[in-house]
Amino acid sequence: MIDYIATLLPRIQQFSKGLNDTAIFADIPWGFVDDDGDKVTYIFRRNNELLVSKKGDVTTGHWEYLPVMQSLLIEHAGRKRMYNQGFVDNVVMALRKDGTEELFLLANQQVLADLNTVGYLERKAKVEVAAQTETFTKLDRHDLIEVELKNPQRYILIRVSKDEAIFAVGNEVLDIETRKELEDGLFWTTTGYKIVVEKGRLIEVTSSSIMDILFWFLVIVIAVIIIAYSL
Repeated sequence: MIDYIATLLPRIQQFSKGLNDTAIFADIPWGFVDDDGDKVTYIFRRNNELLVSKKGDVTTGHWEYLPVMQSLLIEHAGRKRMYNQGFVDNVVMALRKDGTEELFLLANQQVLADLNTVGYLERKAKVEVAAQTETFTKLDRHDLIEVELKNPQRYILIRVSKDEAIFAVGNEVLDIETRKELEDGLFWTTTGYKIVVEKGRLIEVTSSSIMDILFWFLVIVIAVIIIAYSL
């Protein structure tokens, strides 16, 4: 399993945040299932105190970000361990124990309640890499591609015909749970696309980059008008 996860991490590394951005993981309940099959929760408090809860019993420790190593030093239960960044976002932290191939996988319980970190990393590798490339991977006819939405987080399926982009207007959109047409509405993907769905089809797709260009264009136009009137 470690070898398999290790093959996923390089494919999604460009989407990783840095451990120096402590706001992304501080004061958030990070969970994993230990060797006993019990859920363990880590909370990295902003004052560098570490809270560890298992079956309601809480112990404390200490954590520290080390800029020179770009690593986390975690002290708990009488042991100090240094972890390097593998992959970090607001859903999963994949930390690699310094000098080893040992991985420590943590899931944000507020977002990924089932703690299925491996499944999340798989979806990240499949969906985000494909969505961010200008030339989409050629797919077998009528493939169903998982896409992650945000606010709130959920997953949908987009039916893609051969040689089509994932976010091509007209593609069928399904709810991943019911496999029925997605309800009408405006949605944001985690990869920065705004999609509008009507009668189970994509009718409008806008990337964040295009929206940024339009925003700054409007800002410049308004500024020019203000300057012209002030002269």
